[in-house]
Amino acid sequence: MSSEINKLSNLVSNHLKIVDKKITGNEQFHWNRLKRTPQILKQKIKFAAGSYTVDQTFNELDEELIAIEASIKKLSKYAKVFGESMNQILSNSVGSAESFQNLIDPYTNLKNDSQILDDAYTAWSKITKYKHKVKDIFVETEIDHLVSSVEKKLSEICKIYNAVFKKIELRKTALLDYDKVYNDHESLLLKQEQSELTLKQNNQLYSLERKLEDTKTRYTRINSLLVRELPLLICFTQEAMGYVQAHIYYVHLTFCYQVSERIKEHDLIENDVNKIVSDFLLKNDPIVKEIETSILAPHQIDSNNDYAKINESYCYALHDFAGEEESDLRFSKGDKIKILVGNGTWWEGQLHGKIGQFPSNYVQLV
Repeated sequence: MSSEINKLSNLVSNHLKIVDKKITGNEQFHWNRLKRTPQILKQKIKFAAGSYTVDQTFNELDEELIAIEASIKKLSKYAKVFGESMNQILSNSVGSAESFQNLIDPYTNLKNDSQILDDAYTAWSKITKYKHKVKDIFVETEIDHLVSSVEKKLSEICKIYNAVFKKIELRKTALLDYDKVYNDHESLLLKQEQSELTLKQNNQLYSLERKLEDTKTRYTRINSLLVRELPLLICFTQEAMGYVQAHIYYVHLTFCYQVSERIKEHDLIENDVNKIVSDFLLKNDPIVKEIETSILAPHQIDSNNDYAKINESYCYALHDFAGEEESDLRFSKGDKIKILVGNGTWWEGQLHGKIGQFPSNYVQLV
């Protein structure tokens, strides 16, 4: 049965030209890998439940190694991006300050009000101080040192992992050899029990017994070494990655502290939040109200900004109003409208015998 499977494996490889990437590497031809192709194919199609020898402890360690290697590469990648982003924060802050400088430059203000000029100059001076303080923050050396040291440490760990993965490849090769010899040996033992061995096969059986012991010893030696040493490697790697992450954290903490202390030196920021809010409302509320009264408001049944009920019964149209709904009163600029209800932002009036609603900001009381 084993010889038939070997023939089938060879036939598939020859006709379909299945070449595993592991067989050829670095533009060199590896005969040792090619001659194990039938056994590799058996494992891939899980013939006879795959490998005869399964070490669950090693398999778990192997999976953990692969996951840790991926984490190392990600940490190296994002550490570089992190360093670039810190430098970018400073350059963006300077660019934002320059934009605000140009926006509120008091010397380009067309208004002649001295109070406005004084306020603009005060704000412009604060922004100028802020820009110079940010420019004085120099952490590029520390950031470059951080990125280079992190990349160096992680690249050294990756080199160790590459050597370990080569050792794991040797284990896989030893396992393939052991499984092949074990399979052939079991096949001949079965024939021996059935008294079907030829003289040549009998000699092969004795040869395979010696070879089986050698392959088993080689596999056991490599596997035991890996199972014993890999947990230590994983532990050391996790500690090293913890130190790297702590280094990144403290560099970032130093960066934030320097920025904060530099900006605090000249009281560029108002610390009283309530005062900031009240000043903002004081300056912007009149503008907001002016904008709201100039915008056509939608129909509102209830309004918090109702105008007081008026005593006049007529008004003049300031603008044309074509209406939005059938209940709206349409009129042209200059029409004299009789007011029926003068509450809210929408009034009710009469024109040419028609009654309807219209916006109060479109008319002026007589």
